[in-house]
Amino acid sequence: MGYFPNAVVSAALQARDAGERDSVLELSTDEIPLSEGLARRLTLATKTVTGLYAHYPLPSGSVRAWSLIDSPELTLDAPTYKGVGRVIAKALQSEDIHDHPLAVNSLCASARVPYRLGYRGHRGTHHDRRRPAAVVR
Repeated sequence: MGYFPNAVVSAALQARDAGERDSVLELSTDEIPLSEGLARRLTLATKTVTGLYAHYPLPSGSVRAWSLIDSPELTLDAPTYKGVGRVIAKALQSEDIHDHPLAVNSLCASARVPYRLGYRGHRGTHHDRRRPAAVVR
């Protein structure tokens, strides 16, 4: 990746590898057309494939550089039911998410929260528009 040491661009290298492995052109192509929200979506995708959870948008003139942060000093407290409830409610209201049950289930799995969102009376896929049902394991 150019002139940067691998330690500096390791998340980018992991994202590229995942993009090539899973045929995600946005992660594996050197240059792609810019679109509204693209930088944020790429940052979130890279966080997903690397396991990093902290990012920060750095303004630089008329552009913004999105940086992933990895440090042993960054730790999260154990999730609370109230906090998880707020995040799940916000996720379910988001129009940026195309598969709400998958998003909520991924969040809960990564936070080790015993919760699963499915479709009422149906195994369902993300194309189904049936009412979601919550199941606590």
